Amino acid sequence: MARSKVWTPTAMVMWGGDTRPELRPQVDAILGVTLSDEAWRGFERVVYGYSHYLNHYFQGGDEKERDRLLAQARDAGATLEATADKLETWEMGRAMSNLIDDAWAQEFDQEGIWVRDHDASEAELASVVGEEMAEKLFGTWAGRGLLSRPWPAMDFLSQLRVFNAAIKRAIRNLENDEAPKPRHPFDDLVAMLCVWKDENGIEAGATKLSDYDNFGRLTYLTKLILHEVPELRNRDGELEAQQIRFHTEVTDATLATYVIKARARHYASMKQLGKEIGPKA
Repeated sequence: MARSKVWTPTAMVMWGGDTRPELRPQVDAILGVTLSDEAWRGFERVVYGYSHYLNHYFQGGDEKERDRLLAQARDAGATLEATADKLETWEMGRAMSNLIDDAWAQEFDQEGIWVRDHDASEAELASVVGEEMAEKLFGTWAGRGLLSRPWPAMDFLSQLRVFNAAIKRAIRNLENDEAPKPRHPFDDLVAMLCVWKDENGIEAGATKLSDYDNFGRLTYLTKLILHEVPELRNRDGELEAQQIRFHTEVTDATLATYVIKARARHYASMKQLGKEIGPKA
């Protein structure tokens, strides 16, 4: 399934994943069993989890725009690093170490704060072990690099080099398909259902001509949750332009095909993680 979204760390709740009371007997009917309270709470967590993925997916940005911004950040970082290196030459009066460090202190006296905290800590330790021992300990720690004094402008340049190397690697990982990618919310839904049924010893397949009305219990559990996703409407009752529903109009046979493929991807990923589990029924 195509991935065309970049997930966002925070997302407005478009659907909270609440489960209606009448949903439980419908799940029992599909499975042909009466779920325990613990198993039902697990199913509710699946529904809530799916809502979480939907909210983030539909508010995520476009991958092409992300890639463009990554390239822009890479180029800007490289330009800034090269410019800072030139400023730090003798010909430029070591401007990074001198001019910019002085200006940095005027904006935020990071070095002064360090000196204040250092002196206060040494004085507090001296009140316990004596001035001579405190001075010796602080000298030892400084010698081991544990009390390195900040040098704001040059520290920034050092971090900039690391950042530039990291962003180049991130872009390379994307180009080589080695970077982690979020799954499509439908894949997450099927994966969560598979984990839930396996943990609870529930047999629910998704094969045509199998159990429960010819297309598998897993298919009908999936369908049930897909139809729980509400149509989003404005205050006037009109449909919003942005909807968050997936696969609610497809036939059961088509949905079963989607479920089978998503289930296969889930178990393949589990196998890669060394978890030898597989579909039941």
